[in-house]
Amino acid sequence: MLLIGVRYIGSQWATWYQKVELVKDAQLKEWYLSKVGAQSRTALEDLSDPAVLKLARQALLRDVVDETQKMPFKKRTKDTLVQKLAGSYQATEFLMVSQLWLILIVF
Repeated sequence: MLLIGVRYIGSQWATWYQKVELVKDAQLKEWYLSKVGAQSRTALEDLSDPAVLKLARQALLRDVVDETQKMPFKKRTKDTLVQKLAGSYQATEFLMVSQLWLILIVF
């Protein structure tokens, strides 16, 4: 049983980075524009792409964090992008924190 446990933990440790989901800018922008209302959409068309993407990233992060912090009996979101990213949030957070420690150690 100990060997099976070590093998399982080792496989989880060696493959955690494969669980990180990636989102392209075009996909993010389309998601955000579909989420906002018609009045906001016309206002967003006047903004530059970096400005819209910044707003989109903030909204997506807020939705993903809210989804990961829901209680087990709460209803889950139907948004597939948020579900996918909420599933890989723990692996993404581990990646970002480990890189931060590496930067702090090197410098």
